[in-house]
Amino acid sequence: MRPGAAMPRVDMLCLRPVERTRLPMYANIRPFLELCVMARGPQDLPASPSWLVIAAAGYFAVGAAIAWPLYPPGLALLSAGVDVALLFGIAAGLLAWRGYTVRWLQTALALAGSGFLMGVVALPIVFSLYRAILTGSEATFSALAYWVLVGWIIAIYGYIFTQALSLKSRWSGLGVALGYFVVSWIVMQLLFPQGQLASGQ
Repeated sequence: MRPGAAMPRVDMLCLRPVERTRLPMYANIRPFLELCVMARGPQDLPASPSWLVIAAAGYFAVGAAIAWPLYPPGLALLSAGVDVALLFGIAAGLLAWRGYTVRWLQTALALAGSGFLMGVVALPIVFSLYRAILTGSEATFSALAYWVLVGWIIAIYGYIFTQALSLKSRWSGLGVALGYFVVSWIVMQLLFPQGQLASGQ
């Protein structure tokens, strides 16, 4: 080694194998976690079709899990698929309207990835509400937590739309996100009316 050369770092050799195996997984999930607290934008995500497939599969799985107690199995899977199609289709339409179709891949990845993570958080809350409905018991805390999560995901989607559509105001992004959820809810209710399914089971 020549005089003055920097000594090589060897501290990584002290890591236990279990810690080394966790680092890549956390590195992959971290951008989506930061997106959920609005510390990153969709432009910070990789324009990767393979990552979009993974995120869409996770979003689909969470949607199917939430719909499973409400519908027959085939219809639950279909409703989750329609939900994914609405998410990607509406995003594509909005980007085309603004002339930013090149941003679709990263925008769709941001929406599906954050939607998946928030859906995972929502699962125990939603199933707690299901149990309360079946037993006729109170679920005030679960209901409050559910609406907090709804507000949070609207804020996240508003943040994503603000960045992806280059909107001047975050309020505009929130309006777009709220409009997306209203349109999505109406379409899903028209295609998969829960009241009829519940009475037919």
